[in-house]
Amino acid sequence: MTGATSVPEQVPSRGSRGRLAGQGATGDALDGRGLATTGSADHVRLHAVLVLVGASLFGTIGTARVLGPDSPSGSVGAVRVLLAAVVLMLLAQAARPAPGAWRRERRRVATLVAGLAQAAFQLTFLAAVLQTGVAVGTLVAIGSAPLVAGLLSRQVSRTWLVATSVALAGLVLLVLGGGGARLSWPGLLLALGAGASYGVYL
Repeated sequence: MTGATSVPEQVPSRGSRGRLAGQGATGDALDGRGLATTGSADHVRLHAVLVLVGASLFGTIGTARVLGPDSPSGSVGAVRVLLAAVVLMLLAQAARPAPGAWRRERRRVATLVAGLAQAAFQLTFLAAVLQTGVAVGTLVAIGSAPLVAGLLSRQVSRTWLVATSVALAGLVLLVLGGGGARLSWPGLLLALGAGASYGVYL
């Protein structure tokens, strides 16, 4: 009627409809919620490796501090933060961020709070391991961090309550039982401050 040429609608066959329903735009398999699942197993393995590497590095901070040069904790912490910032900036730049991403990130309150929390953690943790030992300082800091993170995020589940209760019981036994460990109340307070700082960062 209008002179326009109509284009016949392409109706996919039943087999192709089934294939399209189970694939995303890139051909990835979709689960029941329409989320891509191809490669998820590889991501889980990669994340597990990164967690193990991070835990290994975290566990050696105190030992390196005690066995390293006799320098003020503030100086060592400042060097660590500076080196970490440089590495993170290089990695972020390699990911080719969108124009204006750096400016927007600098204005985010969460970014500033995370940076201050990391700086506070470096200072308090490195000072704690010198006063109360590597084992006690590390366990108190790591054990108290999830408690602070859970309370701040308000994402408290039954699993979190059980795990946190067990961790707190272990910390109490560690502090009160002694067991030959070198205990220092200022060192314990510094370790708790480190855990709180890390919990804020998380």
